[in-house]
Amino acid sequence: MIKSKCEKRIAKILCGTFLVTTMILQPLTAVKAAKKDSDKEKKYVRKPAKVRIYGKDRYETSSKIAKEGWSSSYYAIIASGEDFPDSLSAVTLSKRHDAPILLTTSKSLNRNTREELTRMRVKKVFIIGGQVAISPKVEQDIKSMGITTERLGGKDRYETSIKIAERLGNPGTLFVVTSNHFADALSAGPIAAKKGAPIILTSKDRLADVTKKYLNKKVFNKVYIVGDRSQISDKVASEFETHVRNHKNGLERIDSKASEYVKNSTVYERNINIINKFPNELNSYKEIFVASGVAFADALSVNALAAKREAPIVIGNTSDGNLLKSFISDNFSKIATMNIVGGQGVISENYVNNIVDYIEDEEIKFKDGNMERAVREKLGITNENERIYKSKVRDVKILDLSGFNISKIDGIQLFEGLKELNLSNNKIKNLEPLEDMFYLESLNLSENKVEDLEPLEELRSLNYLNLNNNNVRYVDSLKKLEYLKYLNLGKNDISYIEDFKDLTYLYYLDLSHNNNIGGLSDLSDLKNLTTLKLSNTGISSLGFLEDLKRLTELDLAKNSISNLDSLKKLDNLKTLYLNDNNISYIEDLKDLKDLEELNVWGNNIKDVEKFKKFKTLRKLTIQRSLLGDDDRKQLDLISNIPHVFDKNNTYVASKNDIDSNFKDIPGKTYKDKELDDISKESKDLKDTYKHEYNPYEVIYKSNSGYSNAFTARELLNREKDLKSMIEDSTYSMQVRKMMQEDLEKVINRYGMVNKTNRMNDKVMELEAKINMYFEEKEKRKARNRINYVYSDYKYDFYKNAAIECERDMSQLKSQIGQLEYSNSYSNNEKARLLKGELRNKEIEYYMINKNLKKYDKDRSFFAAMDSILDK
Repeated sequence: MIKSKCEKRIAKILCGTFLVTTMILQPLTAVKAAKKDSDKEKKYVRKPAKVRIYGKDRYETSSKIAKEGWSSSYYAIIASGEDFPDSLSAVTLSKRHDAPILLTTSKSLNRNTREELTRMRVKKVFIIGGQVAISPKVEQDIKSMGITTERLGGKDRYETSIKIAERLGNPGTLFVVTSNHFADALSAGPIAAKKGAPIILTSKDRLADVTKKYLNKKVFNKVYIVGDRSQISDKVASEFETHVRNHKNGLERIDSKASEYVKNSTVYERNINIINKFPNELNSYKEIFVASGVAFADALSVNALAAKREAPIVIGNTSDGNLLKSFISDNFSKIATMNIVGGQGVISENYVNNIVDYIEDEEIKFKDGNMERAVREKLGITNENERIYKSKVRDVKILDLSGFNISKIDGIQLFEGLKELNLSNNKIKNLEPLEDMFYLESLNLSENKVEDLEPLEELRSLNYLNLNNNNVRYVDSLKKLEYLKYLNLGKNDISYIEDFKDLTYLYYLDLSHNNNIGGLSDLSDLKNLTTLKLSNTGISSLGFLEDLKRLTELDLAKNSISNLDSLKKLDNLKTLYLNDNNISYIEDLKDLKDLEELNVWGNNIKDVEKFKKFKTLRKLTIQRSLLGDDDRKQLDLISNIPHVFDKNNTYVASKNDIDSNFKDIPGKTYKDKELDDISKESKDLKDTYKHEYNPYEVIYKSNSGYSNAFTARELLNREKDLKSMIEDSTYSMQVRKMMQEDLEKVINRYGMVNKTNRMNDKVMELEAKINMYFEEKEKRKARNRINYVYSDYKYDFYKNAAIECERDMSQLKSQIGQLEYSNSYSNNEKARLLKGELRNKEIEYYMINKNLKKYDKDRSFFAAMDSILDK
């Protein structure tokens, strides 16, 4: 059920306040521990689905109910919306003619009702009530629509109920209810309708003359008096005795005495008693309707729909939900759908949730088939018919649903234990299901179609948020996420950054490829930033960067920058991208004592010789033309820099080139006591695995371009096409066999691409942590973990390659044996060619096994080091 905007905001504010207070006053784990203790008392059963049916007033509600139950109808019933008795007496007539009950005012035909009559193509209308209840003008308005009418009405409510009863012929059963309250008639309605029994009204102490005349003409098998003696007296009840065939058993009062739940006589108790008394007349409680016991207006029309579906109407006491809670608890295994009749002002969402929330488990239903498929795959659920419940996912902390072509994420909100969620590379636009996931810490939504970030505004536990490559224009909803450490907003449509000054925990911020972005002055308050990406944002002035002294990586590529004066005090910069700007002089950067990598490609640098003063620079990217194509004079001037690149080529200035990805130890090494403490253990590992520990070694750098994402999509599409063609009987068996072989290759290739993507994503996360950590010891652990992740990936790659190669060699040997057995010239020639293929395969297998052993040792080494570093 959808909450009102107001309730959502209040809930968010309260939850947000609680969360922040919790963070300050006590560990989050303590809160969760307390929650688990209270949860032990709850029953773990499925919650029924909740559907709310309501309109802005009783007339619109009646039209909504009609839409819910009838696509078309020959008959309709029109009753007064200004009082309850007439419409409630008409429920059996509604059931007999399969007619919705619509409401109108007494003076004119309501607009919603008129539209419903037209939509359903109604041909005949029963008008319930006399000319005071519904005027002749309303009747004339209906006739003017080409609809015939029949009025069933009397001078008062008693006579009207008798007119309806007479229209129903000679029923064997009769229900008698009080005229003073609508609840009893509402309770009895679906049951009376199923039995074909009229519902007639009476006062407490006097039976109307018109009712007596009706009774004098009838004999019933059964008469039910609904209500205790405070509602209908014994005197009135006794007048029905002579009109039943067996007055000892034929007359029965339904009151509060048989209640299992409460002792006091109430309409709510009688409601439950009526439902429990006639279980066979209802749909085994598969569906129930919940209506208010105080406000009759929205409940007036629901009787017809409940009767049509043979569903009970449960009357809710908004001041005490225990009776309804007990009923739902007793019947939880039967109830699939709970229809709430009326808006929030009639029956609040909190009231409904309070009734059913203690029933903790709930089936998770997905609106997107790809979403469901992805979840089933990740949870290892192979049976397509197996239902997924909240209890199944309660302990899921990390969920990766990237690359599944998901459009709708409904259902994710029930993964209440999630800490990390990856939804990248999908087609997601609506984030509303995420809005109450207050404990989510990491969220990746890159490569989607997201526009509105409002559902994220109260997710204050988030410290990692990736929205790269979406359609985001406004980011003001993020201003409250003050615990964010990593924020990627690159490749969006953002034109202005507003109120980011409170995001002081940020260490990583990517705003690149948002053309002509404004409001960057707020960034000057983000003193903890270590990585800032502003490429292709249209900036020219850098004054706002002067105070960001902790920056280690800064990307200012593809802008209109000419003056670098604001950068000269950024003493911690290690990596600086200035390519494709308007820079002529770089002397302002010469005192950046930690600068290791600099890209100035695409600028007309006039003082190239100044690079001689860059003592720590290890990698420089610059145009070949600025270094001299015909001689190495300029290159010799900057021979202090180990690696000099142009856009596409590499120039190595020193004779002893060191691969920057392997064992590239910076000139300024960082030593601490930990390195001394683990020196003996690392030496032992070197002897075991022939691998020397280097605390700065990183053997793989992530590819942030997601180059495999498109390959994965293409393979999925190819897989789908092949499966479709294989099922097409117009293709021959031989062709389909070839398609099956192609399909196996595509599936294997997709699996490998998927593994590569997952490995790359994991390395990206670890690289982000390296940038986040200030302590070298933590950086060291992250570097080692990258090395393990990559080595494990390569080991898996070569292991699968070895299995495939063994299979190919086995097939070749079998083919060669068969050909040699035939001993013909042509077959011997084929065998000779296959032997050549086999030799090549054996060489390939040797190389694969060599790499397999290498990466097996490497991953074992890094795993062992991981254990040592974690001590």
